[in-house]
Parts: sequence; structure tokens; C-alpha cells
Amino acid sequence: AVVSTQSTGGTVVFELCADICPRTCENFLCLCTGEKGIGSMGKPLTYKNSTFHRIVKNFMIQGGDFTKGTGVGGESIYGGTFPDENFILKHDRRYLLSMANRGPNTNGSQFFITTALCPHLDNSHVVFGHVVEGERIIDQIEGTQVDAEHKPYADIRIAECGLLPGSDRHETVPVATVAPTKPLMEPEEEASGKPMKGEEDGDSDSSSSSDSDDSESESEEDSSKKLKKKKTKLLKIKKKIEKKKKKKK
Repeated sequence: AVVSTQSTGGTVVFELCADICPRTCENFLCLCTGEKGIGSMGKPLTYKNSTFHRIVKNFMIQGGDFTKGTGVGGESIYGGTFPDENFILKHDRRYLLSMANRGPNTNGSQFFITTALCPHLDNSHVVFGHVVEGERIIDQIEGTQVDAEHKPYADIRIAECGLLPGSDRHETVPVATVAPTKPLMEPEEEASGKPMKGEEDGDSDSSSSSDSDDSESESEEDSSKKLKKKKTKLLKIKKKIEKKKKKKK
């Protein structure tokens, strides 16, 4: 999963505790890959392009509401919500991945990452993973300016998410783009049928077709190079994580 900003960039990688919370981890993982398609609310079941809607300094950052973006939406891959799996893991350090909820047994898609010890959340929120790379990005998100309701002024958005190339299915996953920009348009707005610039001006001549072909060819080349760079970068991160694990052993 790739995290970038207008001025800085980076990747946040999570290790999921699938041996302890398999059902919760599967929900999170599938929402990262987007493999489950469209949900019951008519929205794609994916964290991609969703935002971090709530940030409380020295506590946590919260995201995962891909239907409303306000903290009142989202849904699990199981349809609606699902029960608390267990409370084996505790909120005993920073950079833990835990499920947000509206009370007992109401897990959907919303999650939070701790930025402090949160023992008061033990036995009421399911911890199911932790950050293994990208703590600096979490700190950067935590430092974003917010309003009185803890809503960030910046548009903090998950740009890409999924499995790290070459990793085990339950080892790694996503996070966000920190960018003080306008939110992305909803799909309905993008497909509104409004003419593109050029169409409304009546700009069309015989050279436009060849120009378009050239630009498409260049665009494909650029995309291929970017994809290659991204994969190389992610593989380097995977090697770095493996080294960290060996040192701990």
C-alpha cells in the first residue's frame, strides 16, 4: 500500500494477526484488495480513495468509512456488521491496528491506529494487527490540523491499498495519501456527462486523432515505468521488514 503527500511520501505496512483474529483480518485484507466487489450499500468494498475522517492527537487516527466518509458509514465484507472476535490482544502500545465500533458486536469496516497506550479500549475493541513499516507517516497524519470535532482540515486519503508484492496473504496491507486538496469527486459526478474542454468549444481537427495516439502511447510508457518503480520500492520495503524480523529473533 502506498502513502504519499504533495511534499513527502512513503508506505505504511501492517502485519495482521490472522492466527488470533482470522475473521477480522480477512475483512480488513479483502477491503484492502477490493476483491469482494460491490457491497450491500451499492459502493465498492474497498478502502481505496477513502479518508481518515477523525484524528485525536496522543490517542488515535481513524478511517475506513468508505460509504459516507464521516464515521457513520462503512460495512464489512460479511454484510453490515459482524461480532467481536476476541479481546486477546491489548491496546498496550502505539501503532496498533484495531476495529472501531458503535458498541458490542458492531464491527464494520472502520478501523483506527493507536498513537498512544489506550488500556481503556481493552475488552471493547478488537486489536488485530500492527504497523511494521511507516510509523513516520502515521505521525505525520496525527500531526494534521483538525477542527473542534477532530475532523482534519486536510484531505487525508488512502491512495492505494493491497498486499505487498511477494508477501504472505496475511502479512501486509494498506494506508493513506496525506494531501491538503479537495476530496475526489464521487463516481456519479465524474460520470455526469458534462462535456470535456475542447468538446464544448467545438475543438476537433484532423490532427487530433494522431496526437491522441501519440499521447496514449507516451501515457502507457509512463504508467509502465511508474508501476515498475513502485514494485521495486515495495520489494525493497519487504526486504527491510524481513531484516527487522530476523534481528528481533
